[in-house]
Amino acid sequence: MQPRASRAALEAAESDITSSEQTLRSQVIQQYLNALQSKSRAVLQETLLVGVQAQLELARARSQVGAATQLDVRRAEVAVGQQQVALLQARNQSEVDKLRLFQQMGVPEPPNVQLTSQFPVTEPNLKIEDLMDMARRSNPLLNALRSRERSASVGVSQARSSFFPTLSLSTGVGGFSQQLRDIDGQIADAQFNALRSRASCFTTDSIRRGAGLTSIGAQCQGIAFTPADEALIRSANETFPFDMTRNPITFSVQLSLPIFDGFTREARIQDASATRADARYRVRDQELRLTADVTTANLTLATAYRTVQLQEENARTARIALALAEERFRVGATSFIEVTTARSDFERAETDRINAIYEFHKAFATLEAAVGRPLR
Repeated sequence: MQPRASRAALEAAESDITSSEQTLRSQVIQQYLNALQSKSRAVLQETLLVGVQAQLELARARSQVGAATQLDVRRAEVAVGQQQVALLQARNQSEVDKLRLFQQMGVPEPPNVQLTSQFPVTEPNLKIEDLMDMARRSNPLLNALRSRERSASVGVSQARSSFFPTLSLSTGVGGFSQQLRDIDGQIADAQFNALRSRASCFTTDSIRRGAGLTSIGAQCQGIAFTPADEALIRSANETFPFDMTRNPITFSVQLSLPIFDGFTREARIQDASATRADARYRVRDQELRLTADVTTANLTLATAYRTVQLQEENARTARIALALAEERFRVGATSFIEVTTARSDFERAETDRINAIYEFHKAFATLEAAVGRPLR
């Protein structure tokens, strides 16, 4: 059971890593969209500042020829000041959101970096059945919980196996090899032993000749330590690590029969079963949550797309109304108050349009996070 348990634990750990990667991807996408949204708002404020500055110049020109009052000029100056403040705040928010993006990515922000990705608004032609099928197969969190459930099931089987007899087979084979790092001492001992044997042989020869026996001097002359003997000693020492002296092979067999262990096996089985049941309930909870999240995200995406269309129409209408008010003020048919009101309506409508566009893309990213894979 141990290999199965280890393999199941490995699969569960890999699924957890994949789930963390998907979560990080979703967070980075959301922050990237926040940065682009802030940038678009700053661009809008720059456009509005150009417009109010032009209206200020027009108000001053009309005041000089008596076609407008000094009050209109002051109101235009206030509008320019307010727009400059709005632009300053929008640019600051854009830089902050961009800094948060790189913080989320875990890298320092490069100098003069520009966000260049384009996100066109297209009608999402997605079927809820296909989305649910992809989510059940691709959602990393659900896959991680399923891996945990399989690991818990293996744990139950492993706990139950403690009731079975255990047969252990083992065998061993070994050997040893050694080598002296300094062989000169062994060579000196061999030389000394050869000289001692030679001297002892000549002593024996003298005794034999004194007793009238034949001489063994020729044999004694042959006793000597030669360079060949030294080379043989050095060769015999160079056996490490491959020339080993092997030990006898050993075998052992052990059989154990579980009889009674104080109900610890039963307790382990109950704990493993409880862990498995908890894992199954977590999987079921995530499946229900996944169904609700995907369905909600899909409905939100469809609503966001329709909202973009309506806000674009509102922005076009507000832009036309602002152009008419500016033209009426230019020819002296209205006061600067009407221009200010039309500009406020246009700013609000254009801001709502920008927000609607990026809320649509955020809804798409949320749906992708719920499904567990990119959809475009």
